[in-house]
Amino acid sequence: MNSAEIHLPQPNKTRWQPLRAGLVDIFYYDYQEFWFRDGRLLLRGNNGTGKSKVLALTLPFLLDGRATPSRVEPDGDTQKRMEWNLLMGNRYNERTGYSWLEFGRLREDGSTETFTLGCAMKAVKGRPLSTWFFTTDRRIAQDFSLLDNNKRTLSK
Repeated sequence: MNSAEIHLPQPNKTRWQPLRAGLVDIFYYDYQEFWFRDGRLLLRGNNGTGKSKVLALTLPFLLDGRATPSRVEPDGDTQKRMEWNLLMGNRYNERTGYSWLEFGRLREDGSTETFTLGCAMKAVKGRPLSTWFFTTDRRIAQDFSLLDNNKRTLSK
């Protein structure tokens, strides 16, 4: 997909504001983007559809990098470790997923600046969770992808 086909949200303030958040192969999300408008995000849905899970897996997790159950589980269930969000109990034996958050702002000259922070996680049944964090000024789905051509999650 070339950049002419993608119309991503653009910042409208000189102050940093969230533009998008995303989850890839985490919880029940294969690939999902959540777009902010004026720095705000509205999540609607019935109970149990994953609204709190989206927030828990993006904020505050991406800002402090702590994958403890008290930080990533909306219900505070200490038995559901971050690995559970990837392996879905025993549904998968191995799974790699991403959580990411994109910020943007207008520069004084009117051009835009973006900053994306993310975390990749790999869970393998019976092993500790492996995580690696990244930051970039490039935009996911415009400048690079977290998926290969077959829609499989890329590894480190």
